[in-house]
Amino acid sequence: MTLHPTPESVSRARRWFLKFIAPYDPACSVEDCALMISELVTNAIVYGRSDDSWFVRVDLSPFGGTVVSFTVAEAWPD
Repeated sequence: MTLHPTPESVSRARRWFLKFIAPYDPACSVEDCALMISELVTNAIVYGRSDDSWFVRVDLSPFGGTVVSFTVAEAWPD
């Protein structure tokens, strides 16, 4: 997901995540994960150094319980 460094991006990222995660029915707390996304995007807006777009990446690992990891970056990793 591509976002811009604006306050509206926080709610956009949260809505996107909730829609993304729904089909997977994860064992983790979806609301806790959505809160983490909100916090990460907020921190990227407040402390980020770029006015350019940046990216949110969510990875799911269903092995040994659902593990969800988040990445917020100014550039997509190669």
